[in-house]
Amino acid sequence: NSKEEVVVIDKAKNTKVEEDFYLKEIKVNDIQVGDRIEYTYTKVIDNIDTIPVWYFQEDIPKLKSSYTVKIPDNLTYLITTTGDLSLNEKKEVTQDARNLSSSKWGTSYRFKEAILQYSAVNIPAFEYEPFMESSQNKISSIRFDLIQFQYPMSSSVVIPHEPAAVAKE
Repeated sequence: NSKEEVVVIDKAKNTKVEEDFYLKEIKVNDIQVGDRIEYTYTKVIDNIDTIPVWYFQEDIPKLKSSYTVKIPDNLTYLITTTGDLSLNEKKEVTQDARNLSSSKWGTSYRFKEAILQYSAVNIPAFEYEPFMESSQNKISSIRFDLIQFQYPMSSSVVIPHEPAAVAKE
C-alpha cells in the first residue's frame, strides 16, 4: 500500500544444503507481490584463502547489492569479475594498523587494511537460456583468489593459480 514498514524477525531457520553451505530461511506470511525486501548480513571468515564469491545477479531482480571485503596489506588477491553488470568500486586504505597475528613470545604484527567495496544498482534477474554454455561466467559476480602473501619478517610467497603453474607446482 505504498508505505514502508519495518518488520523485526527474531528467528531465522538455518538448513544445511551441503558441506559449508547453509540456506537462511525467514518466513513472513503477509508479503505480497511488489513488496520490497531489504536485508543485510555480515560473514566473518578466518581463512585467508577462501573469500566467498559474491553473486550480484541471481534469479530475482534487486534494487541494490553490495559487497565489502577487508584485506590486510600483506595479502594479494587476483580479483575477477564476471557478467556484464557495471560495478561501482570504492577503495580505502586504513591509516591505523591493527594486530592481525602474534607470536608465542608476545610479539604482535601490525598490518594496514584495504577496504574494498563493490556495489551495483537496478540489477535485473539472470535469465537462464536453454543450451547456454558456462552460465556461471554470464552471471555478474566477483571473486578473490589469493596469489601472494607475506608472513612478518619473511619473504613473500607466490601462490600459483594458472592451471599450468598449479600442475607444475
